[in-house]
Amino acid sequence: MRAAITELLRLHHSIGRDILQRQHDAGWGAEVIDRLAHDLRDAFPDQRDFSSANLRSMRAFAATWPDQESLVQQAVGQLPWGHITVLLARTKDPAVRDWYAAAAVEHGWSRNVLTHQINRFGHGLALVGRHDTQGSASTSASTSSSWTSSSSTSPSCASSSSN
Repeated sequence: MRAAITELLRLHHSIGRDILQRQHDAGWGAEVIDRLAHDLRDAFPDQRDFSSANLRSMRAFAATWPDQESLVQQAVGQLPWGHITVLLARTKDPAVRDWYAAAAVEHGWSRNVLTHQINRFGHGLALVGRHDTQGSASTSASTSSSWTSSSSTSPSCASSSSN
């Protein structure tokens, strides 16, 4: 299953990178993505991945994580495509996006749980995430319980309680 996800991510990244390159070289506009989506759906009618919205997500994916080879070594490279589209749509800060990707992998979050966590905490977890990536065991423990519990502990409270 992991190999299939990796190959699908490589395909999506490659398509996104091609769109970026062609837009740069030829000045493609948004209507070209719509035309490409139509052409791809005609060529591959059994594939659901070629909608205009999904092609825009592939473009954003390649722009956000430009190095395909290192991508598979990052947390985002271990996530299904649906999780990645949630990250792209709901987070703007790269550090926050990467933090949520790592948390989703570590805790096995479904797409709905990932969406809920982002909606619940928003970008407030960025500070907690930065502490956590520096190897603070106490921060990791306190934030882990706040992610999975239904308490109203805010991320800022979780990070201050670990100090």
